[in-house]
Order: sequence, then structure tokens, then C-alpha cells
Amino acid sequence: EAGYLHKIEARRSLRRVDLEWPYLNNSQLQLIKHALKAQEYFKFYYYNYEDGTSGVINEAYSGTLTYNLYTLRKGEAEWIDIKVAIIER
Repeated sequence: EAGYLHKIEARRSLRRVDLEWPYLNNSQLQLIKHALKAQEYFKFYYYNYEDGTSGVINEAYSGTLTYNLYTLRKGEAEWIDIKVAIIER
């Protein structure tokens, strides 16, 4: 209101690991959903393909899990284009 501009800078250099699956059956998707909701923050181990090393994020959280229904086979859903980001706190 006073005419001052406030610059808010987000934290830089946070690690982010994007996970993707092209296809999962319903039980596999439910397992992932359960694992992501078990704790708000969790320790996450990953493999860094860029430099060939293993990494760990001591406090991580998950972004929004997205997926699309592919088909219903024998009454069980099958899902495609499953994506979620694991982000350092």
C-alpha cells in the first residue's frame, strides 16, 4: 500500500527427483499412494544417472501425484502416465 516492492526469493539449489511410470496396475498405484501418504517428510534414496552416484535426501516430501485411467480390465483399473516429484525440504 505504501508503494514499496518486496522481493521474496525462494530457496535455491533444492534437489528434486522426478519419478515417472508409463503403466501401473491398480495395486501398484495404491502401493505408491500409500507410501507417499505414510509420512509428511521422509528420507529418500535415489540413483543419480548424471554422475553415476547414489544420493539421499534426508528430509523430502512428495509433490502432486498425477495419473490417468487407461482401462478397466476384469473390474480392476489400470493406469498410465503416472508422475510425482520428490522434493528436498
